[in-house]
Amino acid sequence: KGTAGRLEIASVASLAESLLPPAVARLRRDLPGVVVEVVTLPSAAVVQHVADRRADLGLIYDPADNPHVASQSLRDAAAVCAVPRRHPLARRAALEPADLAGVTLIGYRGDTRIGGAVRRAFAAAGLRKEPELTTDSTRVAMRLVAAGIGIAVVDPFLFGVPGPPAVVSVPFQPSIPLRARLIRSRERPQSGIAAAFGRILAAAAAG
Repeated sequence: KGTAGRLEIASVASLAESLLPPAVARLRRDLPGVVVEVVTLPSAAVVQHVADRRADLGLIYDPADNPHVASQSLRDAAAVCAVPRRHPLARRAALEPADLAGVTLIGYRGDTRIGGAVRRAFAAAGLRKEPELTTDSTRVAMRLVAAGIGIAVVDPFLFGVPGPPAVVSVPFQPSIPLRARLIRSRERPQSGIAAAFGRILAAAAAG
């Protein structure tokens, strides 16, 4: 019989949709009395929530540059282009800034890891290009692509869950490496439930 308790998780939205569900399902099978709360936030807010001990655990991509937070690597990946399935560029092995210069670009803000890296990649290629549409949501970016509005450079994790069938992923070059991380407070003793979930999540991410 499961032990009752509570687990509060803060996460960026795409990891909450991709990595969390199977891990939460396993935790609930092992500990059916556990109440789980998941809140989706931008990466910086996830770090702050964990540092302030408002969440037991957090899921982010960026390094947690906060002395009050410890991190554990879960999975390495790289940003991809989300392309309409019928677009001519959908058949390419990889896409570079020059390939995207003439299309409507959907992107993240410049102060995000991917958003900043994409802007630097265009600048390094000698191209002046800013996203015509900006969002902080990978899911919204993929829906905009599915509507035929343009091409987005996004994190790849939502391609592992059901999404718009009209969208395919194509690697972006130069590579923008991403590392999914589990974070916790250095100053908050970790509960048994949080520790168990961390093990479950790490195993699920590795598989």
